[in-house]
Amino acid sequence: MVQFDPKRGGLPENGRPLFFIFAGVALLVTAAFFGPFLGNFFAFDDFAILEHINQGPMAVLLGYNYILRFVANAAAWPLYAVSGYDPFGYNLFGAFLWCLNAVLFYRFLNRLLADRWYAFVAATIFVASAVGIDAALWKAANSTLLNLAFYLLALHAYVVFRQTGNRRQWWLSLCWFALAVFSKEEAASLPFVVLLLELFWFDGLREKKAVVLRLAAYCAVVVFYVLLNYVVTYQIFGAQAEVARYSSFRPLRSLFTGFTAFSLTPDSRWGANDPRLYLTCLLVPLSFLLVKDRRLLILGYAWVFFTFLPQSLSTLTQLEPRYICNSLSRHLYLPSAGAAIVFATLLMRLRDRVQPRLAVGIIGVCLAGFVGFNLWQAQVRGRAWQQEGEGMERFLVALMKEVPQFPPNTFLYVNNAPAGRAFVQQALRAFYRNPSITWINDPNSYRRKPGETALLIDTLWQEDSSVRFAFYRFGSP
Repeated sequence: MVQFDPKRGGLPENGRPLFFIFAGVALLVTAAFFGPFLGNFFAFDDFAILEHINQGPMAVLLGYNYILRFVANAAAWPLYAVSGYDPFGYNLFGAFLWCLNAVLFYRFLNRLLADRWYAFVAATIFVASAVGIDAALWKAANSTLLNLAFYLLALHAYVVFRQTGNRRQWWLSLCWFALAVFSKEEAASLPFVVLLLELFWFDGLREKKAVVLRLAAYCAVVVFYVLLNYVVTYQIFGAQAEVARYSSFRPLRSLFTGFTAFSLTPDSRWGANDPRLYLTCLLVPLSFLLVKDRRLLILGYAWVFFTFLPQSLSTLTQLEPRYICNSLSRHLYLPSAGAAIVFATLLMRLRDRVQPRLAVGIIGVCLAGFVGFNLWQAQVRGRAWQQEGEGMERFLVALMKEVPQFPPNTFLYVNNAPAGRAFVQQALRAFYRNPSITWINDPNSYRRKPGETALLIDTLWQEDSSVRFAFYRFGSP
C-alpha cells in the first residue's frame, strides 16, 4: 500500500508517480469546467480575428487594432485550418491550454522546491480557480493562456539552469520568454519573478554581476518588443495601438486590484470602494504570522502584484463591468497562480502542525470544497458566455439561410442587432467572406452611391427562438 509521506515530497518508488496523478486531476477538472461549453459560439472580438484570417497573413499577424502579439495572433491559422467557423476547435484549444498550464505550473514548482506534494496542492488550486476563467471561455483572450505557457516554460528552464549550470537551459529560457512576450505584454513581469528566485533560492547576491546581466537580457527582449511595436504601428502604418489608446496609470488599481485574485468571482462584481477589496489586502500581512518559511508567501504575493501590474494599466476592464468582456477575469489568470502559491503554503503548514493522516484529511477536504465551489462559479460563467454568443449565432444562421451572399460594396444597417455595430460588421465580413460589407452609421443621412448596395435589415426575434428579417432598400442617389 502506498503511504503518504508529508516530509518526503513524493510517492515511494514503487508507487504511481504523482505527476501523472496530478495530470489526471487537471484533466478531470478541466473537463468539468469547460466540457459543457465547448460549443459556445463566438462573441465580441472573436469576429475580428476571423475577419483578419480572410484578409491574409499580414492582417492576422498585426492583430485587431494593431496589437502586435505575433505568436498568439499566428495561432489563429492552425485553429482556422482545423475548425474553420466551428467554435468547437477554438474552445477545445482554450481548455487544452488551461490544463497544460496547470501541468507546467506543477512541473515548475516541483523543480524549484523538490516537493511534489506542495506542487500537487498548489497546481490543483490553480487549475480549479475560476477567477481567471474568461481567459479560456473567451476565444479572443487565448493570448493570455499562451503567454502563461511560455512564461512557465521560461521559468522552469531558468531554474534548471541555476540548479545544473547548463547554459543551454539559460538560452532556452530566454527563447521561451521571447515567445511569451510576443504572445502578450504581461510577460514583462517575468524578470521580477526571476529576481525573487535569485534572492531566495539561488543566493544571487553572491553573483550580482551575472544576475544583473541575465535580468538585462530579459529586459532587452521587452524593450525590443516595445520598439518594434512603435516602429510598425506608428512609423509604418501611422496608427495608434489599442494598448496605448486604452491605457491609464491608476496607482490604487495597480496596488490593490490584483489581490482580488484571492476572492473575486469571474464577473468582477465588486465596487472600487467595496471593503472586501481592501480587507483582502489587509489579510496579507497577517498570513506571515502563520508560517515559518516565508519565502513562498513572498513569492506568491509578489507574483500576484507583478503579473497584474502590466494589465492594471488597461482601461478595458473594470470592477463592476458594464459588459461581460470588460470583466477583470482574464487579467486575473496569471495572478491566480500566485494566489495558488499562497493558499498552498498556508495549507501545507498543516504538515508541521498536526498528525500526517489528519493533515491529509484536512487538505483533502479543503481541496474538495475549493474545487466544488469553483466548479459552480465556472458553470455560471460558462452559461453567461454561452448566452452572449447565442444571439449572434441565431442571427447569422437565419440571415445566411435567407441571404446566401451579399454583393460587393454592400452597405447595411441592422435594427435590433444581436451585438454592437462593430461586432456585427466583423461577423458578417467573416462569415460571408466579404470584406466590403460596411455598417451604415446613420441611415437618416446616408446617401447611396453608384455601385453600392444599401440595405436596412429589420431583425424580428420570434418567441420560438427563430429569427426573421424584413429588408428595405435605400433609394437611388
